[in-house]
Amino acid sequence: MATNANLVEQLNDVVKGQKTQAFLSDGVNDVLFNVTKSTSEGDSNQVTQHAIEKGADVTDNVIQSPKSFSFTAILSDNDIRLSNPRGFFEDSIEDRKQTIDTWLDEKTLLTYYGHETDFENVVIESINRSKDSSVGEGLSLDMSIRQLNIVEATTVDIDLPQITKKGKTAKKTATNGGTRSTEAVKSKSWLKSLFS
Repeated sequence: MATNANLVEQLNDVVKGQKTQAFLSDGVNDVLFNVTKSTSEGDSNQVTQHAIEKGADVTDNVIQSPKSFSFTAILSDNDIRLSNPRGFFEDSIEDRKQTIDTWLDEKTLLTYYGHETDFENVVIESINRSKDSSVGEGLSLDMSIRQLNIVEATTVDIDLPQITKKGKTAKKTATNGGTRSTEAVKSKSWLKSLFS
């Protein structure tokens, strides 16, 4: 049963519109963590081990690593709160554990919704599960997630003029595989010359 202080805190969260619990989502399935005990966020760079010429641009020798995030959370079947009426209908501990295991095995792209910060485009890097008397029938999870840098490749076709051996200007098209002369393609077709 909630204490008066807990009840006031839960009501404040509802009134202020704050998230009271953290969760992971793949856009279809959500795994709600009943309690998030601690969180840790990290940034790092990979620095070359090779010598750098004096006066050289250092940024060419440093690669920024994707953001990492770790947290300790508890899954419980006994969470009924005023701020979380879904508590009556939440998945069981085993169902949520199975969803997390599937995401880990399938390397699913997720979004982490925390109390203060959300992280998009993350994958689960590691999970440690433990049970002890402090969580009762619940399950304690130590999870590490890492944000991926998602990029989109684009291609552009560029028409370039080129002078041929005969002094004519041939149209050139730049593609992903390099450049291709349209006149050169026509002259290489010896099979076509047999039937013309």
